[in-house]
Amino acid sequence: MPPHARVFIIEDSETLSDSIGLNLELADHTVVGTARTIDDAIEAVGRFGELAVQVVTLDGDLRSGEAGRDGEIILEAIREQAPEVKTIGLSGAEMPGVDLDVTKARVIKEGMSVLSQAITDL
Repeated sequence: MPPHARVFIIEDSETLSDSIGLNLELADHTVVGTARTIDDAIEAVGRFGELAVQVVTLDGDLRSGEAGRDGEIILEAIREQAPEVKTIGLSGAEMPGVDLDVTKARVIKEGMSVLSQAITDL
């Protein structure tokens, strides 16, 4: 991935989403959008081409009532509609099927630079 990736953040916590965005921008990435609900995320996937999204950070549970399946549902939409977009799981637990998994516990332990490095490593 280029050192200046175009990133879309899918995270239900406004505070965490804002923190992720700030830290990614400080690391010279561009945040092109955010979604906090499964409906907003699915709608946004359809615009990934227009937004030139290269990487998505994906929370696995947006508390939609889908019993923790939000990430799977969104990931399936990404794979179908924007297969060129790389995905980083950023959740409380590991997320099967993403290109790279960086749990929230790891980010808390090692710092936000882990996420920026993960984008560069893709």
